[in-house]
Amino acid sequence: MTPQEFARKLSAILSADVAEYSRLMGEDEDLTIRTVTGNRKMMGTLIEQYKGRVVDSPGDNLLAEFSSVTQAVNCAVEIQRELAERNAELPEDRRMEYRIGVNVGDVAQEGDRIYGDGVNIASRLESLAEPGGICISGFVYNQVKNRLKLEYEYLGEQSVKNIKEPVPVYRVLSFTGTASHKVIEGKKAAGGEMIGSSFSDKPSIAVLPFANISGDPEQEYFSDGMTEELIGALAKLDGLKVISRTSAFYFKGKDVKLRQVAEELKVDNVLEGSVRKAGNQLRISAQLIKVDDDTHLWSETYDRELKNVFSIQDEISQAVVQNLKVKLLGRPAEPLVKDYTKNTEAYELFLKGKHFENKGLFEFEKAIEFMEKAIKADPAYVPAYASLASIHYIFDTFRSLPPWELNQKVNALIQKALEIDDNYALTYSPLGRIKINEYDWQGAEKSYKRSLELNPGHSDSHAGYSHYLGVVGRLNAAIVEIKHALELDPLSSWHRCFFHTYLIWMGRFEEAIEKSKETLELDPNNPWLLTTLAWALAGKGMYDKAISKVQGFRNIPFFGAYLGYFYGNADRKEEAQKILDDFLDRSRQNYFSPYMIAQVYSGLGEKDKVFEWLEKAYEVKDPGNFKIKVDIVFHSLHSDPRWTEQLKKRGLAD
Repeated sequence: MTPQEFARKLSAILSADVAEYSRLMGEDEDLTIRTVTGNRKMMGTLIEQYKGRVVDSPGDNLLAEFSSVTQAVNCAVEIQRELAERNAELPEDRRMEYRIGVNVGDVAQEGDRIYGDGVNIASRLESLAEPGGICISGFVYNQVKNRLKLEYEYLGEQSVKNIKEPVPVYRVLSFTGTASHKVIEGKKAAGGEMIGSSFSDKPSIAVLPFANISGDPEQEYFSDGMTEELIGALAKLDGLKVISRTSAFYFKGKDVKLRQVAEELKVDNVLEGSVRKAGNQLRISAQLIKVDDDTHLWSETYDRELKNVFSIQDEISQAVVQNLKVKLLGRPAEPLVKDYTKNTEAYELFLKGKHFENKGLFEFEKAIEFMEKAIKADPAYVPAYASLASIHYIFDTFRSLPPWELNQKVNALIQKALEIDDNYALTYSPLGRIKINEYDWQGAEKSYKRSLELNPGHSDSHAGYSHYLGVVGRLNAAIVEIKHALELDPLSSWHRCFFHTYLIWMGRFEEAIEKSKETLELDPNNPWLLTTLAWALAGKGMYDKAISKVQGFRNIPFFGAYLGYFYGNADRKEEAQKILDDFLDRSRQNYFSPYMIAQVYSGLGEKDKVFEWLEKAYEVKDPGNFKIKVDIVFHSLHSDPRWTEQLKKRGLAD
């Protein structure tokens, strides 16, 4: 065959192989083959998701081709993340770690096969990678360094076999608990320099609640809302670590020194201020303080009309940025605060809605009322639609609204928000939840990643993605993501609940008990914290103690289902049966969550009934389905063939 017969093209090439493959085969050939086969299937699925194709996969090797460099590197990172999670469940001597190399080059294609230096260099890069690691060529690095939020370590120019010129090589560091993560930790401990950035490397700031000095306690919602809007604006900056609302507001009304605040929140700078509102007149004062030496970097007072509140927020945000000398992706002149409404009434109603939303579940009805009024005042107010969608999803789930009504209501709000502006990050988290309800796992991940892409500095975006990772069983990755959220919002009870829950799903009950108790010292009456502590205690078989934590919330069906399960396992069958009878009676009169009924049946040990009601939960797309794969309520059923069938129906089987 002559060279003219080959089609030539530029491709991104991913090459992977197993470290210590010969040892693994020698110790247990059958198990090694099964593990390699399972890994190959997983890698093939990810490669397809990232728009690549598997070219060849002999033995422990795999070669894949991509048309996009960023897709190839993203895929390599996701493969290592998934492998790290799988390895965490294996004995240390049976863990299968892959080395991956990624290159871009001209290749010749014959049928489905590809040849050339582009392929050879990818293979050599793979051999330079450490087990669990990724190496990329200098050409790949130049393409992805400003596009992907990763860190890189330059390994210098490397001579590779059969290639004339040395190849610049970079190691990808991916924050995943893989070997590359160990490199990051070692380098940072040794004071080594990293290419790229993480939250800990960035200038950091906490925006403390602006004081309401209007003389009217009813105006508290406005000063709080002003603070939250500033936090949201600054969080959009890629060069700045901004502490989220929950942690910043923890110090509201407390007599603490700024140095203590900075130490607890791990920030270098604090923005504080005050708001005086009288009718449509505003006076807003703000000052930026560098905490370590108490330097006042900037201060300003603004006297404006309420209609100009967005321009004030933007001026303050820009002043903060300028004084912290943060590089704004080369575009520092762009406004940081988007004016989503010109209607001051709608804005005030929205802030009142957020005020009640932030108070928690028991104030959601008031939050809904004000959000609906805000939308009526301005039918194009995107943040109000997004917030209303999130509130309804949580509130209607807990009061066991029929899922077809819940999904329709929430989806209508989401679609309206997207129709007006599809770049508002907080719309995508409730969209992700709806996709999960519909068993559209790929769509859910895409939604959560879109939220993260639009607002990487917002803790809720990280927490939302961690939720998705957790419920599909990627628990190590979920913990990595929730830790990012906690960096941005270290005192958030909600984020901590996620973290504790992942520990429980992993069977790390002692750790979950310890962490839950620590968080309860910050927020002693939080029902979510009490529930996670109850589950951790139940995991240890301490059912009576678990019951004592959630008894006070018995009348809320969501918590009542947990209580029924605990009663059943504590051999308090009559009390469990009372809860079950109540649930069944409700289900005969109106819709009631079949998933919750299945949970109580599980506590009573009635397996056939559990599967009967799980089947009903599947058919109606009950919101409880989201956690079925990891829910410890059903651990005793995992050996039953009907369990695998339930997971398959929902698209969750391995």
